[in-house]
Order: sequence, then C-alpha cells, then structure tokens
Amino acid sequence: MPRQLGDCERAGLQHGDGRIRLRSATLHDAERIHALIHLHRDELVPRPMGNIVEHIDRFLVAECDGEMVGCAAYQIWPEIGDPLKATVEVQSVAVRFPYRRRGIGRLLVNGVIEKVRPFNPCEILVLTLTPAFFESLGFHETPKPPDEIRAFRDSPRKMRAFVDEMNRRKVDFVVELGDFKPAPHPLIPYVKNIQKNI
Repeated sequence: MPRQLGDCERAGLQHGDGRIRLRSATLHDAERIHALIHLHRDELVPRPMGNIVEHIDRFLVAECDGEMVGCAAYQIWPEIGDPLKATVEVQSVAVRFPYRRRGIGRLLVNGVIEKVRPFNPCEILVLTLTPAFFESLGFHETPKPPDEIRAFRDSPRKMRAFVDEMNRRKVDFVVELGDFKPAPHPLIPYVKNIQKNI
C-alpha cells in the first residue's frame, strides 16, 4: 500500500532536540519560501514572490520546532496530445544550510512524490545541478528528453547560466515569457518512474 503524506508527517526526523515535520505550505509561508530559495540562488532558478503565492498549493515545507527549514514544490507538465500521460517535475528543493545532510531533502522529495501519486503521472523528473542527491533517491539520468514535454525547455547548463546572470543583475523577479524549443545539450534530467502497483 502506498505511503500517504500523513504517514510522512507522522514519521518525522530528529534534528538535535527538535523534530522535523513535513506539511503543505500556506500563504503565511510564501515570504519564508521566497527567502529560502534566494539563499540557494546558486543552485535554484529564482522564483518571484507572485509565482510562489500563485503555486503555494504545490509547495511542501519542512519545519523544526515551528521554524521552516526546507521546501520543495512540483509542476505538472502535460504531454502534448495525451493529457493522461502527464509528467511531474520536482522543483525548488531547498534546505537551510545548518539542516543539510540530515534527511530533510529526502523527506521533502518523497513527500512531493506522495503528494502527486494520486495524479498517476507517467514519470517524475527533476532538472538539477546536484545529480548525486537525486540519484540517491532512485532517480536516474535520461540521455535526451522527449521534445513534447515542455519541462525540458531548460537544461542544467542553461539553468546555471540563467541563475548566474540573474544573480549578477541582482533581479528581484523573473517573468516567464513562454515555452522554448529544446536545444541539443548535455542535459542531466533525472527521472523516477512511478510503479503503478506500489
């Protein structure tokens, strides 16, 4: 039987004297999520506050003694021509530096997977600059993405250049202007296939 998000919340992790709890984000979390993503600006694509608020229902947060220490989100990408074959992208996985390497990132990613399981996605993917972490969670590298999946408009190389440029310019927000055609690249997307009978 698949583990439900509630089981994830009850399981928790210990960090020092505190207990780590995973929960769905609320609008009260938006500013803290924005600040946390900004702290990881060398690893994550920046998200404007409006985007976080608009997608707050797709965020999970990890707390330790009432303090937010991590976040993760997801995006559903339809396959052109077949909406039942949607792909889910795990996004904005961030853990505050003092809490890293304690299983919180794993808890967040697994929580996202459990949250999207009812949608029955064909696969779950992540575009990442930290592939070893996602490999440890059962994701594997895929050589070239299908052109139909809009999520592959960015590659890690382009993502790194984008993050560097946004940090250089010290921008406060980013406006997404639409889809871009994928270009040949040494993409390192990681995909986790969902087993239908788990």
